[in-house]
Amino acid sequence: MSQQRIKPWFLCGLFCLLFFSVARTDAQTQADNSLTIVYDSFAQFIHTKEDEPTGLFVDVLNEALEERMGVSVQFIWQPWQRAQYSVETGQADGMVTVATPERLDYSRAVDTPIAHSSVAVFTSKGHPRMPEIREIETVADLEGFQLLTYLGDGWAKEKLGDIDVDFGGKDIEAIFKKLRWGRGDLFLQSRDVTEYYIEELGYEDAIVRVPGVEFGHIEFHLMIGKASPFLPLLPELDKRLREMREDGTNHRLQQSYEHVY
Repeated sequence: MSQQRIKPWFLCGLFCLLFFSVARTDAQTQADNSLTIVYDSFAQFIHTKEDEPTGLFVDVLNEALEERMGVSVQFIWQPWQRAQYSVETGQADGMVTVATPERLDYSRAVDTPIAHSSVAVFTSKGHPRMPEIREIETVADLEGFQLLTYLGDGWAKEKLGDIDVDFGGKDIEAIFKKLRWGRGDLFLQSRDVTEYYIEELGYEDAIVRVPGVEFGHIEFHLMIGKASPFLPLLPELDKRLREMREDGTNHRLQQSYEHVY
């Protein structure tokens, strides 16, 4: 019986299959060994700069997890709605955000916040209803104004659920454009983040913060999905975060960011 020759294309295909299988296994092993945190741009708390994640959240978590606990951290950018879905479905371990009841259905929050910010009100410069806007004090006073925000804004969904809110912005710049073009009246968001983007994107002559009008403070917590194998680390991580507040590490890291008050 004559031996059949193995076709070159078959050998090439087999080699590629083995190569990519090994590469995928290595990548999966690396991901399994790291606590993966998904994020969308929210400068200067967290964003991508020169293809690397940067910001106060990154600095604080690297210090707490990697330096003080020996836990590797991997930050992965995703659109915000998808990022939350990734945590909910167990495709990622965690995210840093506001601990709303909806998010607490599928994750747990570390008690000690990573950072906090005041919620300010922003509008277009020269808005014709500015005298009324300056008198806003409560959520009820927002009635009659078109509010704008981005898809996945859990704070707005929880706090402004009965108000007319347009969740159609893909990002903060899209909201700025709508305000400038008169396609909405108000944007309620972190003062630190929004003022950074006003300056960074060149909207100083178009968008303004309404002085004296705020809606309290929001706290940003690391939230770990209930399906994550890192969930048991929460008590130890909380301890480390409290230590960092007490020993001045958080304050020192915060000083690196001009727009974090």
